[in-house]
This record gives sequence, C-alpha cells and structure tokens, in this order.
Amino acid sequence: MLTLIALLLTYTSTLWLCCYLLGRTPLTRRLIQMSILLAIITAVIATQILLWQAETTTEPTLPLWLQNPLLLIGTGLLVLAMGYFTAVTDAKEKSETLFPDLLISLDATLVAGLLFASPIALTMAYQTGITPSMLLLLLINIAFATAIQVFDNPIQSAVDRLSIYAFPKLRQERTNLRATIHTLPKIDDSLDPNTLDEDELARLTRRALSHYGDLSRLTASPLTRLSIVQKRLKEQHLDESTLARATILKGLLAEAIEQLKPQDGSAFNTQDTWRHYNALYFPYVVGLRPYSRRAKDAQLDEPAQQALAWFRTYVPERTLYNWQNAAARLVAQYIRERSTE
Repeated sequence: MLTLIALLLTYTSTLWLCCYLLGRTPLTRRLIQMSILLAIITAVIATQILLWQAETTTEPTLPLWLQNPLLLIGTGLLVLAMGYFTAVTDAKEKSETLFPDLLISLDATLVAGLLFASPIALTMAYQTGITPSMLLLLLINIAFATAIQVFDNPIQSAVDRLSIYAFPKLRQERTNLRATIHTLPKIDDSLDPNTLDEDELARLTRRALSHYGDLSRLTASPLTRLSIVQKRLKEQHLDESTLARATILKGLLAEAIEQLKPQDGSAFNTQDTWRHYNALYFPYVVGLRPYSRRAKDAQLDEPAQQALAWFRTYVPERTLYNWQNAAARLVAQYIRERSTE
C-alpha cells in the first residue's frame, strides 16, 4: 500500500511539473522537450498504477520495467529533478525568480488533488477495494485537478470570452488583474536593472520589445523597475502598481522606437536608414506578422500594407531577426540615457 501511495505521489508530481513547464511563457523548445519526457514517465507510472493488482500476482506477466515499482519511482524522481533544473534555467534566461511561483503552483495542485482524490480513496478503502476502474477514476480526477490549477489563467480567460463577451472593457480589466496576480511571484526583486551591463540590458530590452503588444507579459520585465519608470510614475501621479509600471515601460519603448524613425516626412520607406525603425515599429507596435499564414491584414492602413508586402518579398525572416537585435541595442542605449538624466 505504501508503494502504491508513493506511485500516486510521483504520478501527481510528474504530471504537475509537465503542465507547469507547458504553462510557462514564452514556451521554448527546451520546455517542450522536457514536458514530453515528463509526460512519458507520467504515462508509465499511470500504467503501473492501473496494473497494480496484476503486478502483485504470484506469476507476474508484466514487462520488466513494470515489475519493479521502486525503480519506476526512482526514475520519476530523477526526471523530476531534470525538469526542475530546466525550469530554473528557463527562469534565469527570462530574468525571473522561480521558487515562489513554483511553490504556489505545487501547493495549489496538491490541495486540489487531495480534495478530488479523497472521496475516491475513501470509497476504495471502505466499499469497492482497489480495483482497476477505481484507480482509473482516481488518476483522471488527479489529472483534472492538476490541469485546472496550473492552467487556471487560460481557462478563466476562455470562460470570460464566453460569459462576458459583450463587455470587452471588463474582460480586458479582468485579464490585466489576473496577469498581475500571476506575474508578481515571478518578479526578481534582487535584480537591479539600473546597474546592468550593456549586453544584459540589450537582451532584456529585446525581450520587452517582443512582449510590447501583451501588457500581461510586459509586467514581468525587470525593466519596469528602471529609475526612469519610477520618475515618470511620480510625474504622472500614478500608483506604483505592476500594471502602471508596465504601461510606463510600454510608452518608453514606443518613444525609443519613434526616435529611430528618419525625419523625412514619409510614413514608410525601404531605405537602409529605415531598417531599424521598420524592424521594430511594424512587427511590434502595429502588430504585423509577415511570415504567418494566419495573419489578418485586411484592415491595415496603407503604410502597414506596404511594409507587409516589403517584408514578405524582400526581407528574409532571419534578416528581420538580426535587424531587431541591432535595433534593440539602440533602444537599450536610449533607455539608459533617459535613466541617467
């Protein structure tokens, strides 16, 4: 019985970490690969649990990898450790703190899993016994409890789209508030953006630019704690909330991008002096996705239509990426200059 409980705990842990990694944004290839590995070990452990009675027979007919549950538990713990270090690496790359958010997610999952699993466990203990059908029901309930807790933000967003579709302002405000709640545990207060070196500031600026159109992601940027952001908050008499800081940062990025625009009176131009402005303004501020087949471009104004056609015809995706990196360094330089004034 203790071995079965250990298997259930390992199943819950690997399933939770798999969902947690898939829920991190932006989702990288490394996170996907680690999630696949966790999903595989979760499925193997679930198989061991479902075949628990068959495994305990006097003449086991199960595969060798299912005949030793302790080995399976050890493998699960090893994969859990690998998944944890993957999450740590991902958080460092995004300049986020991991442990508070990880702990909140794990605790919520364990509490929800206990609530969902307790009625089934009591039924097995006092009525049906340990049967394959009850074990299957137990695993499904744990899976649902885990998914609901880890993916509560997108689930609630989907519910909002259905229930308050006619109230877009209310829906957006609820989205922003949820974003703040989910972002706060990820903010690394130990990182001072005012003392970053040139390369690190450029990297964080590049990431902030990629989140320009998503205020909920921009709230997690360490650049929201720049001295220039603090100064503008006071000048505009705004509360020092996470969303207010993200809004100020977004305005600062837009201001820096506008400084890259050559002052020749044109709304769009393909000359070399325009490349940095074009590389940031149209993809991030306007929201063009020139290499996406699902992009909707019917309602774009004339300069955006021209820019879209130019990107698709003359600018390879890798070239645009390199231009954006170079332009991000110029934006980072502008931000540093404004911060030292």
